[in-house]
Amino acid sequence: MRLASLAKPITAVAIMRLVETGRLALGQRVFGAGALLGTRYGTKPYTAALQSITLRHLLEHTAGGWPNDATDPMFTNPTMNHAQLITWVLDNRPLQFAPGTRHMYSTPRRRTVTWPRSRRRTVRAAGTRSATRAPR
Repeated sequence: MRLASLAKPITAVAIMRLVETGRLALGQRVFGAGALLGTRYGTKPYTAALQSITLRHLLEHTAGGWPNDATDPMFTNPTMNHAQLITWVLDNRPLQFAPGTRHMYSTPRRRTVTWPRSRRRTVRAAGTRSATRAPR
């Protein structure tokens, strides 16, 4: 089940709680050696621009790419999991602007912020035990 925009404020609050406790920093880089996600996504070498994307850029919609439009890979590739989707975007969708220079709402960008291995940590940081949907 995809939560779409419902997950965004929850993720942002959880990340800010991790920032408050010193476990994350908004200036941390996301991609590249020594960055939050390292080099585990994508099959091509990372550009300097991609390696300069920070957690702050992702939260503020200023990462420099991946517009939320009819070509959004999350909707054109609905069977892809998180890792496949992030890899596909990094390999096939270059940044359109230098990170931090322009605001652009983006679903793939938010998808990167909620990387799979952090889901449990994010839920715990938000002060709850699960992120399950309430019964209908």
